[in-house]
Amino acid sequence: MKIKVISGILFLAVCYFPLFLHLDSLPLYIYDESRLAMNALEMSEHMNLMVPTFEGKPDMWNTKPPLMVILQMFCMKVLGYNELAVRLPAALSGLGIIFLLLYFSHKVLHNVLIGVFASLVLISNHGFIIRHVTRTGDYDTLLCFWILLYLMSFFVWLYKSEPEGRNKYLWITALSVALAVLTKSVAGLIPLPVLLGFVIYEKKLLDLLKNPHFYSSMFTGLFLILAYYLGRESLNPGYLNAVWENELGGRYLESLEGHHGSAWFYFHMLWETKFYFWLPFLLLTFLVVKTEAAIVKKFAVYVFCTALFLFLIFSFGQTKLIWYDAPIYPLLSVWVAVSIHFIYKQVVKTKNVEGKEWTRMGFAMLFILVLFAVPYMRTVSKHYHAKVADPRNDYGEFFKQNKDLNELAIFHDTYNSSLDFYLEVAKKSNKNFYRVKLSEMKAGQKYLVCESEYKHKMFRYFKTEVERKTKYCKYYHLVKRK
Repeated sequence: MKIKVISGILFLAVCYFPLFLHLDSLPLYIYDESRLAMNALEMSEHMNLMVPTFEGKPDMWNTKPPLMVILQMFCMKVLGYNELAVRLPAALSGLGIIFLLLYFSHKVLHNVLIGVFASLVLISNHGFIIRHVTRTGDYDTLLCFWILLYLMSFFVWLYKSEPEGRNKYLWITALSVALAVLTKSVAGLIPLPVLLGFVIYEKKLLDLLKNPHFYSSMFTGLFLILAYYLGRESLNPGYLNAVWENELGGRYLESLEGHHGSAWFYFHMLWETKFYFWLPFLLLTFLVVKTEAAIVKKFAVYVFCTALFLFLIFSFGQTKLIWYDAPIYPLLSVWVAVSIHFIYKQVVKTKNVEGKEWTRMGFAMLFILVLFAVPYMRTVSKHYHAKVADPRNDYGEFFKQNKDLNELAIFHDTYNSSLDFYLEVAKKSNKNFYRVKLSEMKAGQKYLVCESEYKHKMFRYFKTEVERKTKYCKYYHLVKRK
C-alpha cells in the first residue's frame, strides 16, 4: 500500500506542472476565452443558467450551450473574478481525462501501465497541453473528457461478457453524450458513427436494438439536449436559427471568419509540431499491438479507429482551427502507449527485473525518465516561459502590474472581450477604468494605449511621454497637441 501511495503522489506531481503550472500567469486571450469569461461574469450577476449574455444581451455570437460557462461561473463565486477561475475547469477536465485513463486501464484492461504511459504521452505533447485546450478557459478539454468517457463506457458494454451490471454502461454513455453536446453542441456527436460501426462489426446490433435500456437511456439523453435547446429558444427567440447558421451547416461547409486550410492542415500540425516526438511509437503499434492481451488489443483498435474517423472529419471541414483536433490526442495517446508498453516488457525481460516491489518501481521510474524527460520538459518549459504575444491581450497584464491606479482612461473603441472582462473586474473593485475615443482625448491627460493602430492615431495629434509600460501597453501622458 505504501508504494502505491508514493507512486500516486509522484504521478500527481508530474501531472501538476503541464496542467496547472502558471495557469493564471497570462492575461485572458481575446475571443473565445475572454468571451466565455464575460458570459460567466454576467451569469454570476443574473444567475440565468439557460441564456449566457454579453454586455447584458443574449449572446448570439457564441451559440454553444452553457455547461462550461456554468462551471466557470461557480469557480468565480469561489475564487473571484480572475484568470484562475476562468481556466480551472479546463485544467481539471484534463486531470479528469488522466484519471479516466488510469481507472479504465486498471479496471477494464487489467494493465495500469497502459494508462500510465498513455497519460504521460498525453501531457507531453503539444496537441493537448496548449492554448485553447487545457491551458485556457475554452470548451475543448471538457468536450474531450465527455467523449472519452462515453467511448470507454460503450466499449465496456460492447465487450463485457457478464450480463450483470452491463446496462449501466449504456446509461453512462447516453448521459455523457448529452453532456458532450451541452458542452460544445454538435461536436459532441461526431464519434457516434464509430460506435455504430463497432456494434455492427461485433454483431451486437440486434442485441442493442432489443435492449429496453438502450431506448430509455437514449431518450433520456435526447430529452436533456432538447430541453436545453427548446428551452433557450423560448427564452431567447432566434437562438435555434443562430445555432443552425453557426454550428451545423455554416462552420463545416464554409470557412468562417477566414479560418481555412487544406485537407492536410491537421496532418501537418500533427507531424511537425503537436505529436512529432511520438510518431515512431504510433507506427510501431501497428506491428506490436497483436502481442497484447485480447482486451487491450480490442481497445487499442477501437480508439485508433475513432481517432482516424475524427481526423478525417476535421480534415475535410472547411473551417480549420488549431484546437479542433484536440479530441484525437487522448485516443492516439492510448494507441502509442501500447508500443511503449511493448518496449517496456522487452526491457524488463532483458534486465530480468524481478523480486521486490521497490525494485520494480525504481526500474519503471527510470524507464519513464529516459523516455519521457525530453518531451515532458519541452512542454513544461513552453508554458513556464510563456509571455504575452498579442497586444490585444496585454491589458490584463498592465492592470495586474499597476494595481495602485484607481482611475484609468483607455484609448480603445472596438471589440475586445479581454479588455471588457478586466474593465468589469475593475468596476467591481470600485475603480474608474473606462474607454475613450480619439475625439475625447486632451493634452495634459493620461491614457493607456496598447495596440499599434491606436498608437499611430494618437501620435498624429499629440506629443507624448511614457510613464508606465508592459510589453505592449504604454501609459502615455499627452504633453501637447502637434
